[in-house]
Amino acid sequence: MSVRDSGVVGLACARALLHAGKEVVIVEKERSFGSATSSRSSEVIHAGLYYTPGSLMAQLCVQGKEMLYAYCRQNSIPHRRLGKLVVATCDEQIQKLNDIQATGLANGVRDLRLLSAEEAMHMEPALSCKAALLSPSTGIVDSHALMCNMVHDIESSGGCMAMGTKVVAVTQALIRGRTSSCVSRKQESIERSEDRTRGAEERRFSVVLSEEASKGGESSSNSSFGNVTVVAADFVVNSAGLHSQEVAQIIQGMPQDKIPQRYLAKGNYFSLRTSFFSTSSIFNRDQPTTSSEANHSTLDRRDGTSIKVVASASTHKDQQEHEAAMMAREVPSDATSNKNHERERASTEWRRLFAGGAAPFQRLIYPVPEPGGLGVHYTLDLAGHAKFGPDVEWIEDLEYSVIASRGDRFYSLIRKYYPGLPEGALIPSYSGIRPKITGPAEKDADFLIQDSSAPGHGVEGLINLFGIGSPGLTSSLAIAEHVKEKLLVHEK
Repeated sequence: MSVRDSGVVGLACARALLHAGKEVVIVEKERSFGSATSSRSSEVIHAGLYYTPGSLMAQLCVQGKEMLYAYCRQNSIPHRRLGKLVVATCDEQIQKLNDIQATGLANGVRDLRLLSAEEAMHMEPALSCKAALLSPSTGIVDSHALMCNMVHDIESSGGCMAMGTKVVAVTQALIRGRTSSCVSRKQESIERSEDRTRGAEERRFSVVLSEEASKGGESSSNSSFGNVTVVAADFVVNSAGLHSQEVAQIIQGMPQDKIPQRYLAKGNYFSLRTSFFSTSSIFNRDQPTTSSEANHSTLDRRDGTSIKVVASASTHKDQQEHEAAMMAREVPSDATSNKNHERERASTEWRRLFAGGAAPFQRLIYPVPEPGGLGVHYTLDLAGHAKFGPDVEWIEDLEYSVIASRGDRFYSLIRKYYPGLPEGALIPSYSGIRPKITGPAEKDADFLIQDSSAPGHGVEGLINLFGIGSPGLTSSLAIAEHVKEKLLVHEK
């Protein structure tokens, strides 16, 4: 079994297949896991309000939400059910709230509640709206900690991770016996071992891998690859995210006309400058601290000073990981009295952070959705830091720079629901790119999880995942179960 990509969906698929008794090799071009879409999201656990009833997005989001909350509780992964308000800022949008509630109900989201303007603004005094829809089950999660835990699950179950390794080609051939591969993380090389048991010839995949020649830093389009290795696999799961189309194109027998076109929807985020507010000590930074691998560039602030713009969404992982975990960790329902005390202390600390005005809202605030995304919304991370975004910027090539001038448009959009936003309060933070299979003028497409039962596909044992953007993080564990079931059906 070969799984291409170590983003949250690829890791979840590998974990599920290992638990089903399969041997799994994860192939990842980068030197670290989850370095693309998975580390550049809002880190929101979605409830399932927006997606067409009966679609894979709707089914897997609602199912995945409960699976993700349970997984986080069981493994002490920092997360929090904050709740979300979807707000109508004009009378014309109130009907849209009713429509969203109806869609949510059709998807099985039973806890939604329509609020009057007075009710919503009583809950969030800084808010301005005509009405709101409350989604209590929406939350946030530390996506880095989530992926770390999945990697631990994979390695402890005997899975192999080939980091810094590129898929060069995938062919099909008649192969006798069984071949497996494993990766030594210390040596950063692929070691091959063979079970020499002779058996009947079977049609299997030959996955041609090339290890990155350079040992330092992240790989890129200019990286040099060598040390070619061939891995035999019964199944291939192409969960390469932004690169799923590229991988599909090099798989022998895959009809090219069944590979959907890729569209790139870049989303830019801006953080709230905490120096504008009376804050507690945890909020004494102008910008989030990032992991040591993050890329930075210098931009000028509105006040004439300079800042480092972060090209990664992995915030606070070093200095604040322990603090965030203490504040935001939910505890299993069967917790001991000591754990109940810890949970109450965490909740008290969370409330304390907002008492000094460190962030304008305690819940996530979303406008009525716009084409291509969910609008410039307000989210929090687990350290209580506020950010706004993403917007929708259609691009041709992968690039993650944040242009400071894009913040000018943010002010007018945000002030529709947060009129108290001070001028100069926003600073560029990071960007993410959503893999789409429909373009700017088209309706958002459903997740496309494509196996040989799809018309014209015909490659037995191959599953392609296309267009897995939001709510991919929320849906990841459910997507993995869906993929596992498809593969087990083929095996029978």
